[in-house]
Amino acid sequence: MIVFASTLLFWTLSSKIKAFIERFYCIAEEDSEPKYGRYENYPVKDAALLMTSADNFFWTYEQAVSYYK
Repeated sequence: MIVFASTLLFWTLSSKIKAFIERFYCIAEEDSEPKYGRYENYPVKDAALLMTSADNFFWTYEQAVSYYK
């Protein structure tokens, strides 16, 4: 399992954690049957994202989570 942790800055993850997550592109493999025009296939791993913020509104975390869907 991979666990990511970040503070929320302006309703999104910090740039350092974004850069770290985007470096996982190097483990992508060529997909012989691409969906939606994408030609990369990522291995399936369990992951968790821990976030903290100064707000307690229900929508505070929605933008950060939707960034990586």
